[in-house]
Amino acid sequence: MHFKSRSRTSLSFGKLSIVYRCSNRRKCCHISRYYRQPANARYALKPNHRQSAIVTILNSPPPQFKRRNPYFIALGVVFVVGTIITVVALTIIQQWQSRSDLASANNSTSDGLGLNDPLEVTLFYVAENGLGLVEHSRDVAYGSTPLVRARTVIEYQLGDAPEPLGSVFPKGTTLRSLYLTDSGNAFVDLSSEATAEHTGGSLDELFTVYSLVNALAINVPEINAVQILINGSEVDTLAGHIDLRQPLEPSMQWVIDPNANTDTEETEDSEESIELDTNQDSVAAPTNS
Repeated sequence: MHFKSRSRTSLSFGKLSIVYRCSNRRKCCHISRYYRQPANARYALKPNHRQSAIVTILNSPPPQFKRRNPYFIALGVVFVVGTIITVVALTIIQQWQSRSDLASANNSTSDGLGLNDPLEVTLFYVAENGLGLVEHSRDVAYGSTPLVRARTVIEYQLGDAPEPLGSVFPKGTTLRSLYLTDSGNAFVDLSSEATAEHTGGSLDELFTVYSLVNALAINVPEINAVQILINGSEVDTLAGHIDLRQPLEPSMQWVIDPNANTDTEETEDSEESIELDTNQDSVAAPTNS
């Protein structure tokens, strides 16, 4: 019996029915799930009960990557840019606050010095004849606290003297630091020029020491005694005469009236008495334990 191509014949034997393809005469069969390979596998095994396993190359298409959502990309860019702007803004604000704090500190310091309220202080300089100290009143910017007032007095006392008076400290002498105690003692730390550039002599050394002691004690009531330090250390003397190993109290013994007329003999006698007193003070001064 001849059949045309692409035609099918169904032979029924009870409930059984077998379908044949007349063109190729091959039975339709399905591969079980156990033998199936992943779709993206390059090599796969095709089982065949009649023949051995044959390796076939499957030309599977390359994997397709999902395109990222542009909205998420834009959101990430906005987040990074916002973070950078926030960090820069915080840095600028911090610098501005530090500058404002520094400016306020400078303003408070100026207010503490009382720049708008100058007061009269008494300073001491060497008389024109060189035989004593002379009081000199001067309007300076005064502070509101004892420490600030004392620092102001010292800085003016270390400065140049008005004509025709003479300065008691060597040029270049500066204040390094200042300490005040509750008992009323002031410790004045001066630079090394106070000793290295000192002219020497008992009178000059006495005028140097007591000009500073008197100026602090008179202008700052909280100070009772003054001890001079050099470069942060205690010294015995400035030039070998006045004992500086303990705080010194003020003394007006060496202050003279510049308007008083004195004879030459009286001037010489006062000079000798001053030298004698300074020598006795240097020897009799007690030492710190």
